[in-house]
Amino acid sequence: AFRSVLTPRQERRPWWFRMFSARLLAGLRRAARVIAVSHATAAELRTLRAVEQDRQCVIPNGIHPVYAAPVSDAGRDELEQAAGPANGTELLHVG
Repeated sequence: AFRSVLTPRQERRPWWFRMFSARLLAGLRRAARVIAVSHATAAELRTLRAVEQDRQCVIPNGIHPVYAAPVSDAGRDELEQAAGPANGTELLHVG
């Protein structure tokens, strides 16, 4: 999104998109800390000179290993009784 503001000739977008991106970029530059979801995202923010490294923190999306421990057979049976068999059911998290 910020490329449309920082390199408009390479990333052509409508005027309203550029205005919105410019406001977001200004907010990022004023923020005390910026959380990126990956090291690649953090590196891109540095490359684009949007956020200095000392104000960045990388917190990946995902499940902490403590919550991803293997489930015992008894636990799996209990879960299947409560939620149904694990047959490709998907979980959606929004937010």
